[in-house]
Amino acid sequence: MNRRVSRTCEPTACGSLQAPSGNLALLRAVSRNAPSGVEVVPFDRLADLPFFNPDLDTGDGPPAVDEWRRAVAGANALLIASPEYGHSLPGVVKNGIDWLIGPAELIARSSRSLRLLSILIVAGWD
Repeated sequence: MNRRVSRTCEPTACGSLQAPSGNLALLRAVSRNAPSGVEVVPFDRLADLPFFNPDLDTGDGPPAVDEWRRAVAGANALLIASPEYGHSLPGVVKNGIDWLIGPAELIARSSRSLRLLSILIVAGWD
């Protein structure tokens, strides 16, 4: 009997923009050690997201924002590895989260059932 293996695609994002980042190394290790049937896909364009602005949140939004939302839309989880900065998240991470929960997204979700999105933020150092 053949068992069909379902695959899931789970995005990751690094909250550090430094090239030699310990957080990026952590996400690469997660990708290498993902369980069978789980594809861990890095989203490496957080730095390309414009500052959140509802005026830009139109039908044809900024390309990086559309790509970010598509990456997260079908996911069961989003793994963000990020350094702590000023006792909080770096601005690039907060901005990415803002684009996921912007006004257009909330309005669109009100007409359908809400999905739970788990966001695990691993505070690390770089």
